[in-house]
Amino acid sequence: MIQKRNVPKFNNNEIIVVLRAYLAHPSSWPNVIAEVRRNGTMLGERTKVMYASSTLRQMRERISTKIHALMTRNPDTIVNEQIGYLSCFITDRQDQLKFSPN
Repeated sequence: MIQKRNVPKFNNNEIIVVLRAYLAHPSSWPNVIAEVRRNGTMLGERTKVMYASSTLRQMRERISTKIHALMTRNPDTIVNEQIGYLSCFITDRQDQLKFSPN
């Protein structure tokens, strides 16, 4: 279980890994988290340890909070080009799913 003070802040590499995992497995949190864990080479050491030792619920909360923050943010304010592209792509995909006829 992670304690608040030991939780590493998101860095760009982690955000990119998370967004790619979410694109591959939209809203399938166990698969998203497993994908992030598999791509641990792109994460910092403290972040890898956190993903390995935290519960799925803790990781889902961390990831979903970050994704929501990015999706509701003005894309022009996202400095990292790759993060901006991925977050816009996810937002567009979700909008298409909302408005597509069944």
